[in-house]
Amino acid sequence: MRLPATWGSASGLVMAALAMNLLAFAIRRATMEFHGDAVAWGWSLLRFRLSLASLTGASRYRDALTLRTRYGGVWYLSSRDWGDVTPLADALARSGVAVAPKEGRPTLREHMAGYGIPLDLAQLAAVLALLVYGGWALG
Repeated sequence: MRLPATWGSASGLVMAALAMNLLAFAIRRATMEFHGDAVAWGWSLLRFRLSLASLTGASRYRDALTLRTRYGGVWYLSSRDWGDVTPLADALARSGVAVAPKEGRPTLREHMAGYGIPLDLAQLAAVLALLVYGGWALG
């Protein structure tokens, strides 16, 4: 029995969209914790730690917090993704990290360092690709 020529590409697209949405689900289940000497992000079995010694400072926006590292990296923590980030900003300030209040909106670079917008766009692209392909395959 021969499979249709489009079967392989269709199953690949479905698997890619499924993988993207499973990845998004896993990322959304991660937690952020402050441990006195580090900020930790991850799950119970896998955690990524950012030590306070590697921080050069933080910026507190109305609805977000950015952490800057001495290596040039940025962690963007949006209230939309993490809930109220004020307690974390206060804990960092008490630990000696310079937390500068900022007016306005975070920069695009800071936004893209967080997972919220890029992850949402990737999920949207996966769903749109499925809809377009489904319409083409059925149509």
